[in-house]
Amino acid sequence: MNTKKLTSVCDALAGLLSLSGLYFSRELLWAHWSIRAGKGFSLAFCGSGGVSGCKAAALSSYSEPFFEIPAASLAVGYFAVSFLTAIFLLSRMRRDYPVIHRVLFITNLLGLVVSAFYLFIMYQVIGELCVTCLWVHGINAALLLTRLPNWTPAMQQLRVKTLKIATLVAGALAIILLSAFLINRFAAPAVTRKSPRFGVSPGDFTLPPDEHSSVILGNRGETLPMTMILDLACEFCKENLVNLKEAAIAEGVRVKLRIVLFPMDGHCNSRVYGEKFGSCTAAKISLCRMGQEGIEPFLLLVMTRQDQLLNSVEDTVHLTEPEASRRKALVDCVLSKETEGLLQKQIDLTENLRGFSNAVPSTWFNGWQILGVMPPSAWSKVLRNRSAAPAN
Repeated sequence: MNTKKLTSVCDALAGLLSLSGLYFSRELLWAHWSIRAGKGFSLAFCGSGGVSGCKAAALSSYSEPFFEIPAASLAVGYFAVSFLTAIFLLSRMRRDYPVIHRVLFITNLLGLVVSAFYLFIMYQVIGELCVTCLWVHGINAALLLTRLPNWTPAMQQLRVKTLKIATLVAGALAIILLSAFLINRFAAPAVTRKSPRFGVSPGDFTLPPDEHSSVILGNRGETLPMTMILDLACEFCKENLVNLKEAAIAEGVRVKLRIVLFPMDGHCNSRVYGEKFGSCTAAKISLCRMGQEGIEPFLLLVMTRQDQLLNSVEDTVHLTEPEASRRKALVDCVLSKETEGLLQKQIDLTENLRGFSNAVPSTWFNGWQILGVMPPSAWSKVLRNRSAAPAN
């Protein structure tokens, strides 16, 4: 393969890698904005789309190296510049650009140094793995490899002083920094402010009646059946229940809500990965309580004291069970194989459920599925119309 053809192939590979890096760094940036807003990987629901390592990375002080600019936005600018440069070089294949190739090599080399630094932070400081971060760093390393074949020809043809190359590299870094600043300054508030907090789609999820796993929201009026998959430790589930209850009271109806437990913690739910603090413990306690007095008293208690949920069974039982005489039996129940099997049955209810994407809260009402948090005004409209169908 001649040098010119090899250069074109390398530029094409660099463009594809840059586009891939742009996608993954954009995902990291969205996660960063969402997590910094205090809502996890989404502004609407608790889902399995992220892992605890990425959350820890986003909360780390290293995620915003200077001027409160996220490192992920720098990655977006970095890959965007790399992609646009690759497009430019491919559109001018008949000409040689040794200066540009040398600047790209040095810039990518600096990018790899940054990747090495963040890999060190991930393993030695944070101590948790962020898979999306690894994709970004891996693509960055592969991108440098596409520059190597052009390095020798560029050096042979180049007759430019070192100061000029340094100036061009500094200019490329300045463009990346400026693009990162503009993205963070204008895109972040626009994205987080306009992000929809719920989605509606046709769907049905009908379960046999079970008084033990149902709660009544509202004080009077017609009783409307509804099903909700939730995690007792998910802040969005709590918000959604409060909003639904307020709407039921305002509309003069009673919602008979069938609860299906789906803890967002890989320790007790193989359908998700990562960890949701207190999720497994709360789910098992609710199942033990369900057979005694139904889920409603414990559900309402947990939703008012959600911040006190702990992974420790004994500590959580102590916080949620006011009668000391009942605590030991409750701990034994939570730790039993029977309760573990009951929780698995709850999780299995959602298997092959059409439209369910392992995200909570997910609610079904009269042939419609609602994912995420509905504000009280939207719930009022749903209850009033007896349907969640979007307006035409």
